[in-house]
Amino acid sequence: MPPPPKTEKSLGERRLTNFTGVGISVLPEIDVAALTAGKKDDEEPEDAIARAMHADVCTEYKKLEAAVADNGATDEHFTQPWKN
Repeated sequence: MPPPPKTEKSLGERRLTNFTGVGISVLPEIDVAALTAGKKDDEEPEDAIARAMHADVCTEYKKLEAAVADNGATDEHFTQPWKN
């Protein structure tokens, strides 16, 4: 809540607030063992994990972005509990 444009000494000064929605998506746990299986220490298993995580996040973000743009109507995976 931002401060008012000017400070008043009286109680009850008006504060303006705005509503902004937030999109939250939780992905399943990453199977690190499967991602690093067969990798040698010099093949940077951390890179394989980072690439897989980045790909998963990008995919989920696109779904979330589409649901927000379409007001949640495109995917049952996303809900808006305040509308129930």
